[in-house]
Amino acid sequence: MEAGARGVAHVLRQLGDEIRLAGDLEVRSVVLKGDPVSVLSELGQDFDLIAVGVPKRQSFGRFLTGSVSADVLREAGGRVLIAADRNG
Repeated sequence: MEAGARGVAHVLRQLGDEIRLAGDLEVRSVVLKGDPVSVLSELGQDFDLIAVGVPKRQSFGRFLTGSVSADVLREAGGRVLIAADRNG
């Protein structure tokens, strides 16, 4: 599990570096455990934007009825960016 978390943290650092190149942005990434919807919704109260991904092959109907990203969108009090996985 810890090796997987280190891999995720590495990918998040790379993504943060790419986002910073787009302008004067502060990017913070964390790896957390727990129910994704609860954790992201609570953490998002301290940030301007929550960014979540959705698999490319996920049907629109599934997106509307119960995906994690849709639940975060409903529960979060602020802005949510939902991005499809180009490779998924």
